[in-house]
Amino acid sequence: MGEFSQGLPAVRADSGREEADCLLTVVVPTRNRGDLAARTVASILEGSERRIRLIVVDQSDAPDTKRALEPFQADARFRYVSSSSAGISAARNEGVALARTALIAHTDDDCEARPDWCRQVIDAFERFPQAELLFGTVEPGEHSMPDRGFIPSYLVHQERLIVGLRRKTETEGIGACMAYRRRLWDELAGFDESLGVGTPLGSAEDVDFAVRTLAAGHGVLETPQPRVVHYGFRTWEQANPLLRRYLYGIGAACAKQLRVQGVPFLAVLARLGLRWAFAQPVADFEHRPSRRLRLFAFARGFTAGFRMKIRGDFFTLTSAPPRPSPGPAPTSPLETDCTPK
Repeated sequence: MGEFSQGLPAVRADSGREEADCLLTVVVPTRNRGDLAARTVASILEGSERRIRLIVVDQSDAPDTKRALEPFQADARFRYVSSSSAGISAARNEGVALARTALIAHTDDDCEARPDWCRQVIDAFERFPQAELLFGTVEPGEHSMPDRGFIPSYLVHQERLIVGLRRKTETEGIGACMAYRRRLWDELAGFDESLGVGTPLGSAEDVDFAVRTLAAGHGVLETPQPRVVHYGFRTWEQANPLLRRYLYGIGAACAKQLRVQGVPFLAVLARLGLRWAFAQPVADFEHRPSRRLRLFAFARGFTAGFRMKIRGDFFTLTSAPPRPSPGPAPTSPLETDCTPK
């Protein structure tokens, strides 16, 4: 069964079902999207892989999301966490700190996992023991209004393992289909909570996490098999503001890495900057955004990131909540505790 399947303690998947070994924890942040989040949760729990845990970190302003997720409380694999934190990075950190499995995966609350998503994530890490971080395919959901808008996607066409910061331009990835070994999260001290949706910098927590992974000498795997479907429809009027936010955060993250890593990052920054400013975005927006818009947004973010205070590998925004201390993690891929809490 592979390295994650041997010697793990058993956990009852849910009442009335046979016991199975827990291999993977999925952490899903959500905020004020109860109906959508319920679809996301259902797609994961109804998938073909039963040896999982699912933690939803709810940052909602009202109890609607909690009520929408109440039907899943009977499933012992599911855990609901109400959080006063802000931003997707803080929510992910909070959820991962509660996890006790060797593998962690993320998707967003406007996505649905394909039935074999969790199984494909586990298989990929078993096939590539040198990979610490994984990005998969984000397919656009069907919609009937192509003349009015689009759904951002990220399509992976071939499997490849990237090692070394100089090769960062060969991988992008987005957090809607992302997984990693828990030990990597411990080593990197989690996501930078000043980056990502719900923060002043607005995006790029996934880009920053990938850059830090490569800088630490670890492998990043892109693989087409783990697939989620994205239903985040945007009107054409929303396209440019979305891209501005995306590139603003990337610019800030790049400025931080230049300050942290110094001269060795300059060549990487030049290639990344040229691609993000001038080439077609790797995340598919179903049109080619203006070069001027991309360059201006990246430059503004880079300037902001260069002026902000940093501590270690992290920005230190006073408005950001403190990053949770890493909880006790498995000392090896085989030591996990999936006992329902």
